[in-house]
Amino acid sequence: MQNAFPLARTEPQQPIGFARAMVTPMTSTSDARAIFDAALAAADSYAAVSRSLRLDGDTLVVGPHRLALPADGRIFVVGAGKASARMTRAAEAALGSRIAGGVIAVKDGHLVPTGRVEVRAAGHPLPDARSLAAGQAMLDQVSNRSARDVVLCLLSGGGSALMEALGDGLSLDDLRAVTRGIMLGGATIVELNAVRKHLSLLKGGQLARRARPARVAALILSDVVGDDLSSIASGPTTADPSTFSDALDIVRRYGLDQQPDAKAVTRYLTRGAAGELPDTPKPGDPLFDGVCNVVVGSNRLAIDAAAAHAASLGYHTEVLTTYLQGEAREAGRVLAGIARERTERRASGERWCLLAGGETTVTVRGRGRGGRNHEMALAAALALDGVPGVTMLCAATDGGDGTSDAAGAICDGETLRRARARGLRAQAMLDDNDSHAFFAALDGQVQPGPTLTNVNDVAIMLVQ
Repeated sequence: MQNAFPLARTEPQQPIGFARAMVTPMTSTSDARAIFDAALAAADSYAAVSRSLRLDGDTLVVGPHRLALPADGRIFVVGAGKASARMTRAAEAALGSRIAGGVIAVKDGHLVPTGRVEVRAAGHPLPDARSLAAGQAMLDQVSNRSARDVVLCLLSGGGSALMEALGDGLSLDDLRAVTRGIMLGGATIVELNAVRKHLSLLKGGQLARRARPARVAALILSDVVGDDLSSIASGPTTADPSTFSDALDIVRRYGLDQQPDAKAVTRYLTRGAAGELPDTPKPGDPLFDGVCNVVVGSNRLAIDAAAAHAASLGYHTEVLTTYLQGEAREAGRVLAGIARERTERRASGERWCLLAGGETTVTVRGRGRGGRNHEMALAAALALDGVPGVTMLCAATDGGDGTSDAAGAICDGETLRRARARGLRAQAMLDDNDSHAFFAALDGQVQPGPTLTNVNDVAIMLVQ
């Protein structure tokens, strides 16, 4: 397979394929694919770490931070996320034998060979027994370290499910039940992770607390809108502004306190809200004086690269937002409306590329299969039915969208005509959350495979 993006010069190439979208005679389809690939290239996790990590004699340089590393000082690597194994490869290339050991957890299918750091696969999007084993291994790895040592934490999207150590009296079934309920309810990642942090012994700054007196440096690939450090992988190295009371409110908001399989979680959070359990460390806690967190990649970086590539193809470009949020189908309708309005305003011969980044949510009410980008594209296809000259690509930069094995989908004003010719009922399939089957039947999915990065989603609208 061809490579979706160039790799750092010291890294062996990985078999990541170009985004495969539906075949149409329109130039805009291949242009949209090329623009998406440019976004992926900018989000390359190996290159992101390589830019931000090096040894300078007896000093460890982490972004703008310089940490003294005496001869007997050791570096222990921990972390989790879809990109974390590839991030580890970059760290091993930069730090070599100064790494004393470590453990990283990744999603199945995202394993990358490493040298000094153990890489484990674990459950995602729902945690499994491997997630608990990985979380405990990380706590063991950072415990009993000295002030001369450094814990290097490599984090990317997906980390919350892949590593866990639960509070006393909670089980894996409890965690899975509440995680599933909040996700299906259409919660934001901030809401979901606020609950996760308060069921955990390592999230919400608690990994950093366990590592004391060692210093902690985290390199973070952001998959959270606005790059909120306390939410990315549930913030194991950052102060947590949320409380047990906040987490309990979220559980109640989504009606989980009334569900039998979430009773243990409700009881645990109630105890925490009553002050019977220690809360996560808060902003201002002196333990964070020995912690530095550096964002090495983000959605903004990917969107800017997409805009630059679109300009090189002759498009006028406009970044609408990198804070795209809300219900996926509503976002799809809004973006389609903006593109449709641009078809009426543009001068003759003008070509426009409109870009949006962020992460929407889906409230699941049907029985189908799909994800937020598939659903956004299907809603857009309904809004663009019969509108000439508009092509829209919606895709996740990690290569997987919801329960789908594709990153997203691509549509245009002819999508519904092709669907009707095949007997597909677009609105009914949207109502059933079955956008995966819709676009699979039309060969309209974007399928790069695991990209080993994760910086939210990209929406590309081309107006020809």
